[in-house]
Amino acid sequence: MIAPVTCEFVRAAIACGYAGIFFATPQAFDEATYRRYAEAHDHRVLHAVRYAGAWFNVRHMHGDDVLYDVLKSHAVDALNWHIGETPPAMSNYRASGGLQRARITNANLDAIFHDVDHTFAQTQKRGIIIAPACVIRYVVDERALLKIINKIKCL
Repeated sequence: MIAPVTCEFVRAAIACGYAGIFFATPQAFDEATYRRYAEAHDHRVLHAVRYAGAWFNVRHMHGDDVLYDVLKSHAVDALNWHIGETPPAMSNYRASGGLQRARITNANLDAIFHDVDHTFAQTQKRGIIIAPACVIRYVVDERALLKIINKIKCL
């Protein structure tokens, strides 16, 4: 029941001019259960959004034990997960980068700048999007966010 409604929603979003979707997969299944009960529905949504004209879809693999080996082959343009908090390591997926969300919430600028430098070193500054590896927890220091943006602009 969820997949058809989600397909309708993503088609409407693309029709409104959105570039794509941020499609999160919760850590709810082991691989066998995911393949049996959810994978076909996920493919249905991803194909619907691509057919609707989306040109940039992100797959977020949420949780501590992500199904990376399964989800990395799905029809998306980028993968997102809790880099630095859960495997795989960034070096296992070149087109990645991430800021550990707790560091952003805590405004730990030295650690955040280390994340940025590490991401750029791992990827030679190519094919990356610098973004939090998951939802940034509230409360966020807006001054810290501006410092992060300025750091990235200068690199």
